Amino acid sequence: MFDVAVICYLFLGGLSGGLCVVAAASALSIPVSYLRAGLALEQRRLLGASFVACAGGLLLSALFLMADAGNVAALKYLVLTPNPGYLVLGAWSIAAGILLSLALAIRWRSPEPARGVLFMRALLVLEALIGAVVVVYTGLFLASMFAVPLWNTPWLVALFAASASSCALSAFVALCNALGLSAAFSAWMRRLVQLDGAILLIEAVCAVGFVFVALQTDTGSAVVAQASAARLLSGDLSAAWWVGFTLLGIAVPLAFDLALLRSQRTLAPYSLKALAPALFAFVGGFCLRYCVVMAGMHPVVGF
Repeated sequence: MFDVAVICYLFLGGLSGGLCVVAAASALSIPVSYLRAGLALEQRRLLGASFVACAGGLLLSALFLMADAGNVAALKYLVLTPNPGYLVLGAWSIAAGILLSLALAIRWRSPEPARGVLFMRALLVLEALIGAVVVVYTGLFLASMFAVPLWNTPWLVALFAASASSCALSAFVALCNALGLSAAFSAWMRRLVQLDGAILLIEAVCAVGFVFVALQTDTGSAVVAQASAARLLSGDLSAAWWVGFTLLGIAVPLAFDLALLRSQRTLAPYSLKALAPALFAFVGGFCLRYCVVMAGMHPVVGF
């Protein structure tokens, strides 16, 4: 039913949508007086690179989605359909996110004082909203498929949203450090690390809720849902679930976050301590989507 292309789409779409929210929120945190006076070089570099990353990630996710569909002619349906659903909304959100992220990247690279500050801030709010829609849609993409019992739960949407948010926060901190700007934005980076730690805990709770609901399903599809959950906990997907997702995707990034928060020193630029949490979060985010997709597909194919 699905192959690795759609898993890549689910991962990149969630990551890029979350990064849109984080980048837009970071830009909105800059006082209006600073915008009118002209941005510092460090702010322009960080936000410009962030919005470029948003556009690139969304574009890649769209390409993976089209590769999975295998039918470019189906794009006509997305544009002309009179009854838009989740798929249409997601496609339009990705397209709008790409264009808006590119426009913001160009504007935030400019050294000139911002004109139309209120309009600029409105675009940033719109960018955050579009990013949030893309994040939520990656969960709804699966949860709306009622034929797959494992996916048909709001816990899946919450789990994917928490995972995407954690990946996006880690990516933003890693990008700031890779640009050599961790000292300039140390206070903001510390807040993002604190938020990431809280979201990782929420992600763990959502994972427990997701599996618990599947095991407790009492409908006619209970056997299928429980068989899917068993594959995650003790079956052929258990290594990817427990090691790839739970250990590398939640426990290790959380340990890094706690270590960074306990340290009183500013994170050194170009440090592996900033890059490592993002890499582990990416591995965990991909393993999560791989496990959920594969666990849900197998019983359907078997029947």
